[in-house]
Amino acid sequence: ASSENPREKLSLREQVGAMASVLVHPRLLLFLPRFISHGLFVSFYMIIYPSTLQYSSILASRYPMLTAYYAFAMCAGCTFGGFLIAPLNRRLHDFGLRPLYYITAGVQLITYAIATLSVPNWSTARPSSESAYLEPHVVWVCVISFLLGFADTTNTASNSVICSRMIRGRASHTYAAARFYFGVAAAVVLFCSPMLSMRLHAVIFASVTIISMLSYNFAVNHLEIREDPTKKENLEPQTSNQVESRSPL
Repeated sequence: ASSENPREKLSLREQVGAMASVLVHPRLLLFLPRFISHGLFVSFYMIIYPSTLQYSSILASRYPMLTAYYAFAMCAGCTFGGFLIAPLNRRLHDFGLRPLYYITAGVQLITYAIATLSVPNWSTARPSSESAYLEPHVVWVCVISFLLGFADTTNTASNSVICSRMIRGRASHTYAAARFYFGVAAAVVLFCSPMLSMRLHAVIFASVTIISMLSYNFAVNHLEIREDPTKKENLEPQTSNQVESRSPL
């Protein structure tokens, strides 16, 4: 906090109090579905999906170097995401707010769909010799890994933009609070993971992602109005005009 506001010197006790207040701040809670979605995504690419690579006997027997393919493809996706974000961020106004997150959410939904089709259903929890809708193959692993890496980069960039603008002078606290909610969401789903198949994982994760997309626009509108109150004044006449046009003569 001192680096964000050099005139403000906080003791350890004040830092803890500031952190606690940020955790329950109304502006941060507006973005809570987005943070939960990010936490579930982290659990998916760090634990849940890599577990299927070892538990699927079809993949494990055919491709002993599958983990290396996963890591390489994911790094390629991260790199591609970085190359894509930089020029778009320079050319498009506020690209880091709505456009970047909606791209991220769309890629997440596509990834969950491909994983559901190409991963044996119960290979998330135990060794499985069953097949899937699509024959498990290293190509699908590389495609999913690439998309996971891309979405991880865009998710992190989007989160940084949100946290830097959410609470003035508290960017570091806001980012830490977001990471706290990531961890809680990931921990909850990992405790339940042994009881969940790939399809159930995908349904839960996709549902949370869709809820996050629907609530995200409202949260960003609230953020933009706080930064520029004239936007609220511009919206109110439009709303009143719409009401008058709909009223009977």
